[in-house]
Amino acid sequence: MTNNQDKAVLFDMDGVLVDSMNVHWRAWEQVFARRGIRISSEVFAETSGLRARPVIRLLSGRDFDDAEVEAIIREEEDLARALLCDDFPAMPGADELIRGLDEAGWKMAVGTSGPIDTIRLVLERLKEGRRIAATVVAADVARGKPHPEVFLKAADKIGVSPSGSVVIEDSIAGLEAARAGGFKAVALTSTFPADSLRPLADLVVDSLLELTPGRLDKLLALRKAGLCGPRGLRAGKKREGSGRFCV
Repeated sequence: MTNNQDKAVLFDMDGVLVDSMNVHWRAWEQVFARRGIRISSEVFAETSGLRARPVIRLLSGRDFDDAEVEAIIREEEDLARALLCDDFPAMPGADELIRGLDEAGWKMAVGTSGPIDTIRLVLERLKEGRRIAATVVAADVARGKPHPEVFLKAADKIGVSPSGSVVIEDSIAGLEAARAGGFKAVALTSTFPADSLRPLADLVVDSLLELTPGRLDKLLALRKAGLCGPRGLRAGKKREGSGRFCV
């Protein structure tokens, strides 16, 4: 086992700490409707984890100038926050996991493609959000997911190494970022089906309620020993009857 001071969990925000995908869908739909653009829910589902600029291009199919891009981003962010304030959808198990990790001596940070005002709102609305020590948002990095910069900066902020850290993500881009940075990766099936996440994850869960500090500690230990993960012959095996990797 690693020492407590060497262990950390890095959370994504949307789809992990807050069940906000429907919120963002409604916000993007309204913002583009104001511009006479109908967007596809199927394409929207593929944008999870990406920064706002590529999302705009993918959803609209248009090449807006910089001023209009900034206006669209501000409108979506403001509308999404208003919707979150009206009915905050905390992800089931988020508060319990945060509290358990903190009490067990784990460090915690958030690495998100979202804006600072939104993560502040999320951490204020979560009952245990104050226990998370640091955040890294889109404005803090030059390269968004699937580049690992957001998680590398988050780990650096709380003084941990990738080898002692677990990233919890719901998106393919986020899991790719975790793997590229050398982190252990837990996939939450809140946005994508398990089959699409499993090749990139050390562990796949349907709910944060399935996670405990002990289970994540075991994941770090197994990965350190080379017994668990998405790569290699041994990593590809599942426990009998579990449908999950290793732990």
